[in-house]
Amino acid sequence: IRIKNLTNKEDVNYILAKQLHDNSNKLAVFANLLQSDTYSLYQLDTKTQTMTLIDPNELKFSKAILNRAGEIMVGVVLNNDSSMTLYKKEEQSWQQVLRTQPGEQVEVIGYNESKHTAVLSGSIQGRDKQELIELDLGTNILHTLHSDPLNNSDLYHVILQDDGQPLIAAYYDSRLRNYPLTESAASILSRITSHFGTDADIHVEQIEGKTGHWHITTKYANKPDEQFVFNPNTDQLIGLLNSEPSFDPELLGTRQSINYTATDGTKIQAYLTLPKYANTTLPTIVLPHGGPWVRDKWEFSSGYFVPIAHYFANRGYAVLQPNFRGSTGFGKHFTSAGNKQWGIGSMQQDITDGVHYLIAQGITDKNRVGIMGASYGGFAALAGATFTPDLYKAVISYVGPSDLNVFMASFPEAYRPYLGNFYAAIGDPAIEADRKDMAARSPINFIDNIKAPIMLIQGANDPRVPQEQSELIAKALFNAQLPVEYILAKNEGHGFIQHNNKLASIIAMERFFAIHLGGTKSDSDDPDLANHLATLTVDVSTL
Repeated sequence: IRIKNLTNKEDVNYILAKQLHDNSNKLAVFANLLQSDTYSLYQLDTKTQTMTLIDPNELKFSKAILNRAGEIMVGVVLNNDSSMTLYKKEEQSWQQVLRTQPGEQVEVIGYNESKHTAVLSGSIQGRDKQELIELDLGTNILHTLHSDPLNNSDLYHVILQDDGQPLIAAYYDSRLRNYPLTESAASILSRITSHFGTDADIHVEQIEGKTGHWHITTKYANKPDEQFVFNPNTDQLIGLLNSEPSFDPELLGTRQSINYTATDGTKIQAYLTLPKYANTTLPTIVLPHGGPWVRDKWEFSSGYFVPIAHYFANRGYAVLQPNFRGSTGFGKHFTSAGNKQWGIGSMQQDITDGVHYLIAQGITDKNRVGIMGASYGGFAALAGATFTPDLYKAVISYVGPSDLNVFMASFPEAYRPYLGNFYAAIGDPAIEADRKDMAARSPINFIDNIKAPIMLIQGANDPRVPQEQSELIAKALFNAQLPVEYILAKNEGHGFIQHNNKLASIIAMERFFAIHLGGTKSDSDDPDLANHLATLTVDVSTL
């Protein structure tokens, strides 16, 4: 439905929280109507099209769980030192339950009204990995309901019954692992899995309380996700408008999870995508993910760069996507091990060690290695060019920062209370020692080390990594008489969205790596895209 005169207000966002259990015509909605930085809770009546303020959210909860009546019962506040505070409602006032240590995570997942308990995911009170935790709201006692049996991963996903009782806990290391918590859930999940075998990961989205139907998404290495509904009473599996992929999966590479050991003995999980019919002495592209507080995954639809990895595998490259330290999903110690390691230290060393592993395995030709990434991955690419200049023969930085001091100073002062994780991971420009440290880890200050040609790709309207970051290093490279190409889209932000810009940038990447690493490229390009790429290409001498 469309609510008249409700969602047309500038600078106001609306987040649907839930449909009220006892009145389907009423919705619980968070909106920043009162203050731009605070999402207050409203009740929206879809019949009268009116909104009633329920809770102004004065504590500024970043995540909250509601009861059946649409009232906040438990909420989490993110503090400016990157710690988190968990609150509960007690006699119409807010009571603090716990405050985490900086870097620890706690998330409210569900509320059990009859038991007066909350279901949490947390790496708190000595836990390294995020576990499934139950909080007794009467006594404030916490106990673990489930944790990863392999002790590899954080809790990834939870499915709850309507009453808030957990049914499935899922974890993700190399691939998704589901653990049913009841015999009934185990039986149904086994029957679903039998329809797909081992070539798909089963992501349970929802279990309908009234019908018992399971809504699932199946995820594959070589084609887009598919969605189904499973009726456990009839064993019927119904596809939901799933269509054949618009490409031939046989043209993609083969994707696998690998593990290698970093210099200091830490195990690093990564994904390797290889050409279908070759696996030795290959030109190789290292593709570090952005964030860095995310992680790469196995399935085709998990991110923009998985199809890109397959694309370059089709062109004859091995493509390595490492989950280096600083990545999420492998426990808080693994994530925090990336703090102040941007550019040098363990984060970059993990990427370097991945290249050496592939060379030792005979997969990679050591004389034909390139690196490419976006956002943090773009920074890691530039760091590879400056701090390990003999390793890479071609470098692409896509919306990647080049100067950490300038990057951190670009955040508005009003954001400062919310940048605890950034200051811990990168440095605080208000602290002199941090400024010196960031300068020592910034590629812009080590141009003289660079040996490889560099391509920069940037959106002119990027709010996260401003255009200035690419132009600073483009000018420095040009002045040092080093080879540099610069692609700038004036109608893009942090990553390209427009279809023609995406395709043109891929053509540019393909040409660049073919010249410098020796992979194959298309025999002919679409003339319109080639012409469009020409309009995006900046003459660096004019900057």
